[in-house]
Amino acid sequence: MMLQNGLMRWYLAYDLMSNYFIMTLWMLKKKALYNKMIDGNAETMSVMARELSTTYFISNLLNDYVAELLVSKKFPKQLGLEMSESKILVWAEIYNDDEETENVLILSQAKLNSRYSKFGFHISSTIIEERDLLDVPSHYTKVSIPSR
Repeated sequence: MMLQNGLMRWYLAYDLMSNYFIMTLWMLKKKALYNKMIDGNAETMSVMARELSTTYFISNLLNDYVAELLVSKKFPKQLGLEMSESKILVWAEIYNDDEETENVLILSQAKLNSRYSKFGFHISSTIIEERDLLDVPSHYTKVSIPSR
């Protein structure tokens, strides 16, 4: 029960922070897009529309990924994320021989890639075990997750 309460607090804090960031970014970009529409520059409007769609799809992809992990109640020992304009790279370190968590990570990626690939967005995961003795690469953002 303690772990579940910790997970819920972690997710709620994550959700509030990500939603605040996304909405702030969305409003700034939306205002800039309206200004570009008034100017009538098609190339600039296309670039802005691409940026808005990237913000929308990447944020939803990330939220759905976290939701998949929460529903499964299986978390890697360490998690790192790197985001680009069309994908999220996941670096997950799992406990040795933890096939259940590995399967959850693989299935979560497959489900979300099935849902988002038609829009040109996807997740790509690297899954390692403790015994591999590899650190999260420096260009990934480490995500704090509750311990077992």
